Amino acid sequence: LPSGWAWLENGWVMAIVAVLLVVEIVADKVPALDSVNDIVQTVVRPTAGGIVFGSGTAAQTAAVSDPGAFAQSGQWIPVAVGVA
Repeated sequence: LPSGWAWLENGWVMAIVAVLLVVEIVADKVPALDSVNDIVQTVVRPTAGGIVFGSGTAAQTAAVSDPGAFAQSGQWIPVAVGVA
């Protein structure tokens, strides 16, 4: 991962994401918990999105420097298949 996203590789982050996944799955099955979870997530989702956006703005991503060579190499085929 680029340096701006390196924090996602931390074991603590992975554990927190796993716990949040379990909470989301369990809360989704119980109507009362689902409503409370939706209220809490109304605040959490934009905050988490802002944190991820902020960490990604400094990240450098790979770019195609020579579009002709990229087209001839066939590396675009998996992208096209994924989009289709």
